[in-house]
Amino acid sequence: MLAIYIRMRMKKIPFLFVADSVVPALALAYGIGRIGCHLAGDGDYGLPTDLPWGTNYENGIVKPSMMFLGSKVASAYPGGLVPDNTPLHPTPIYEFIAMSIFAFVLYKLQRKDWPTGKLFSIYLMGAGIERLLIEIIRLNPAVFLGLSEAQLVAIGLVIAGSFGLYYYTYQNPNKPRFVPPDSIKPKKEEKTTPHKTKK
Repeated sequence: MLAIYIRMRMKKIPFLFVADSVVPALALAYGIGRIGCHLAGDGDYGLPTDLPWGTNYENGIVKPSMMFLGSKVASAYPGGLVPDNTPLHPTPIYEFIAMSIFAFVLYKLQRKDWPTGKLFSIYLMGAGIERLLIEIIRLNPAVFLGLSEAQLVAIGLVIAGSFGLYYYTYQNPNKPRFVPPDSIKPKKEEKTTPHKTKK
């Protein structure tokens, strides 16, 4: 991100213009990344569930018996151990679905004639709300006011996005979209006329 920011400053392109351009792909990329978490079973799964799509993560990198060790969840099981084959919420898949839908919404909103930065603000809000909610059914240690580190970061994203959305909707709604300078616009192919040969 720092490298992109520096490069955009060199090209005199506003960073928020680039941010607005990439947020649909960024949301989708995050969702696809979560598929990797699901397949690896790296501990990003959720709490035990009786739902029919509860997933067995016993072959994952982080076994449920170790993930829940010493937690309130484990205290409900014999010996304080959650069996590794316990069906769990496949939260990475929930996130993949949610962020794929969000990416489609952002793609549609991208066509609106909005001030530069407004779409990025919506992305921050949506990504923050998604992470804040998914953490409710996921086991993570609380670090402040009963909230996990991920939830605190998510709240920060929501606040930042809310401020940006308010600013570009009410405080500065007429800020125009960024028009790329000629130096970064795609060059049109020059038409060449064929030479006529004399007979």
